[in-house]
Amino acid sequence: MHDVMQEAGTRLQEAKQRACRKETLQIIEILHDRIHEKITLDMLANAVNLNASYLCRIFKQDTGKSMFQYINELKVNYAVQLLKQKDVRVKEVAYKVGIDNPFYFNRLFKKMIGLSPSEFRKKNNA
Repeated sequence: MHDVMQEAGTRLQEAKQRACRKETLQIIEILHDRIHEKITLDMLANAVNLNASYLCRIFKQDTGKSMFQYINELKVNYAVQLLKQKDVRVKEVAYKVGIDNPFYFNRLFKKMIGLSPSEFRKKNNA
């Protein structure tokens, strides 16, 4: 958890150095604070009082990543830290990163890391 928070702080500082709009910085902060929740685009747009499509456009301009790419990277990075703990089941990790569907979580994790969560755990806890 400490590593994830440190990574979050680093990303937020990087965003600030890129001269991001205040709305983008607010979204990044919300995403880091609510990583464990299911996050919707409408929720984020309402939080900064912007139209969802405009928010997506400025977020990509400011960060170089789509909002969904950023969210998925954030969730998978958090999952990597959780999977290093031997006592947490893969299904629990999915729920802790705000993904209700463990099958979707497995596909997303494998797509981004190249290993399934179980394979990752075996390789890194051996």
